[in-house]
Amino acid sequence: MRKAQNEYYSSNYAAVSLILGRAKALLATLTTPISVAEQTTLQGDISALQMMLAFWKGDIHSALKEADLALACMSINNRRMRCETLIYLASLKSILGDVAGAKKLINDELAQVYDKDTKAARLLYVGLGNIALAEGDLSHLYAIGDKIENLNNNASADNLSLSWSYYYRGLVCYERNQLQAAADFFAKIEAFRYEANLQLYIVMSLVRALILLIQSQQNPKSDRHTLDHQVSQLIQNAHMVATEQDHNALLRTCAIFEARLAWARNDKRGAQQQLQKIDWSVKETNTLFFANSKINKLYALVLQEDDASGAEALQICSDSLQEKQTLRNHCHKLYFQAFRATILWRLGQLNEAIIARDIALGLAQPSGYIRVFVDMGQPMAHLLHDYPVAREYDHFVKEIQKALSTEFTANKCSSNIALQTLIAPLSDRELEVLKLLAQRLTRPEIATRLMISSNTAKTHIHNIYSKLGVDDYRAAIVKACEMGLVDEP
Repeated sequence: MRKAQNEYYSSNYAAVSLILGRAKALLATLTTPISVAEQTTLQGDISALQMMLAFWKGDIHSALKEADLALACMSINNRRMRCETLIYLASLKSILGDVAGAKKLINDELAQVYDKDTKAARLLYVGLGNIALAEGDLSHLYAIGDKIENLNNNASADNLSLSWSYYYRGLVCYERNQLQAAADFFAKIEAFRYEANLQLYIVMSLVRALILLIQSQQNPKSDRHTLDHQVSQLIQNAHMVATEQDHNALLRTCAIFEARLAWARNDKRGAQQQLQKIDWSVKETNTLFFANSKINKLYALVLQEDDASGAEALQICSDSLQEKQTLRNHCHKLYFQAFRATILWRLGQLNEAIIARDIALGLAQPSGYIRVFVDMGQPMAHLLHDYPVAREYDHFVKEIQKALSTEFTANKCSSNIALQTLIAPLSDRELEVLKLLAQRLTRPEIATRLMISSNTAKTHIHNIYSKLGVDDYRAAIVKACEMGLVDEP
């Protein structure tokens, strides 16, 4: 059973299933008598591991059943496994909406062990952190992470709980666009590697690679060759570990981050190649925000930029925003509204996009979550460009615009000073449309060439005229030629 527990903590679920099968077969065919107490304890350990596996497979009801059985059978002396079981049971209660019951479960146990068992207390604080994640309440995560580290300073270090404490604080820093602080926390998780939960190790390696790429693009004087090598190494390490563990959901997350990195380098072909590798059939319950399957699928669909992908993404947002689990998760609501605003803007539905934008701003402003808007890219920059002065979120919008300006001026505009004289920067798709206009293609022809609807093409043309400060096709082409955006027809 100890081997099965170690494999579970390493996220090697296939090995856990195999070991559990052997353990149950052995228990059924034992020839040497064991006491009722020993048999009950063994059954409790088996049920606890079956509960954990059911949780990660998304089988909530089976997980609840196994959790109740495990707690009924488990020896009070097996404190670590008891705490692990309580953490998962609390997470299950949170997912099902009983947040108060989940917190009571953890706090009651914490009151009993806090002064007696520091290791158990650390694990229980991880449970409180996971409840906060289920609520999308990132504002309390940083304090929980600090508490876990303080408990580690007062006793022998526990790398598993430390990893979670770094994850909690790194996630908060990332969402607040404090990228260097986030990278520093995530680097500490990477240092643990096999001593920590491998899901954390893999996902944090991917996020740190993304942060390094963003930072290299923001700083033109940085050593691009060295940073690109570091990014590639992080991606390779994450992919290698996910492959070793045969973990399909994390292999999917690797592919999406590789696509996002390719897109950030303006390598659209490489991004599309990565997206074609993705298997969306794998379902599991995951408390790791960066590995959330729906949010990752939205990133994949938005990267593809065609109307069909936009419509599918919009449907995912609409469906998710009606689910009880999403409605209970503040951070997920924010992301789905931000994605919705971005997609509606791309589809030319400006009024609806502005409504979604304002809802997202209202969700983000109290905790200062900036990164979600920056990650949406140029569409969000356009949506925020004309945000009215003296409106409710004016100061917060200026912070987001500053972050967007820093990222996209460095990434997109540094090679072409002329772009900085535009009323607002043209998106990649608008530049494509502008070049086709210069080739004298009609709106229907542009729509066909780019595989978008005629209405979407019309919206892009309207945005191009507005940003160039012109009223018609001829003036647009003349000004674009003067600025070096297109060649003379």
